[in-house]
Amino acid sequence: QFLASHIPHTQILSTTSDQFTPRKDQCERILATILGESDPLYATALKNIGEVYDKKGEYVKALEYFHKCERIQATVLRESHPSYANTLNNIGSVYSKDNKGEYVKALEYYHKCERIRATVLGESHPHYATTLKNIGLTTQLLSTTSDSLRQ
Repeated sequence: QFLASHIPHTQILSTTSDQFTPRKDQCERILATILGESDPLYATALKNIGEVYDKKGEYVKALEYFHKCERIQATVLRESHPSYANTLNNIGSVYSKDNKGEYVKALEYYHKCERIRATVLGESHPHYATTLKNIGLTTQLLSTTSDSLRQ
C-alpha cells in the first residue's frame, strides 16, 4: 500500500520530462506486476501519475491516466465510492482548464461527481461544496465562451 500511494510527487515534479517518463514507466510496471492491473492501489498510483502530468500542464497525458484510474475504480470500487468521485472531479478539472476549453465535458464529469458526493458524503460535506463551486465556475466559463462566440 505504501508504494502505490506514495509515488514521490515532489521529486517527480522537480524532474524534467525525460527523467520522469522512465521512472514513471518503471513504477507503473512494478505496480502492475505486484498488485495487478485491477487493484485499487494500482488505480491510486495511476491517479498520482495523472496528478503529476496535470501539475506539469500535460493535460492529454493527465487525462490518459485519470481515465485508466476511472475504469479500474468503476469496476473494482463501484461508481458510488468517494475515490471514484474524486477521480471524476480530477477529470472534470482537466477538461475545464485544458486550452481547448472542453467545458461541456468538464460539466458532465462534475455532475457525475456531484451526484455521488451528495449521496455518499452528504450535501453538508466540504467536498460536495467544492464540486458545486467547480460546476458554477465551469458553467460561467462556458457561458462566457458562448457569449464571445456569438459576437
